[in-house]
Amino acid sequence: MSRELEIARALAALERSDVRGVAAALSARAHLVHDAGDTTGGETHGRAAVARALVGIRMRFPGAQVRPARVNGAPGGIISSAGGQVVAVLALDGRHRIREVWLTTAESKLARWQPRPPQL
Repeated sequence: MSRELEIARALAALERSDVRGVAAALSARAHLVHDAGDTTGGETHGRAAVARALVGIRMRFPGAQVRPARVNGAPGGIISSAGGQVVAVLALDGRHRIREVWLTTAESKLARWQPRPPQL
């Protein structure tokens, strides 16, 4: 399966809060770096642990939507709250399965991802 399809599969599973579906798209050696902008961030290793961490973050925002996005020029994703605010950005990398996940929930780093108010 191509990298883009694997990422789409992971994002669709994340949208459904499906831990098993997210895990299926990850490498056994998956590695998550979570930049929260404070001490709550950190690193997580292993397919199951990374999948649980990602779904846990998504579930902090009931009604959140997960959609694909270009992150640093590569396929990734955005988690937006029910009100439309971007609450997380994911960069995903790997050959056949996703091995590296970088996630930010740091407000200062999400500022440029926020929707712009309509121009009058």
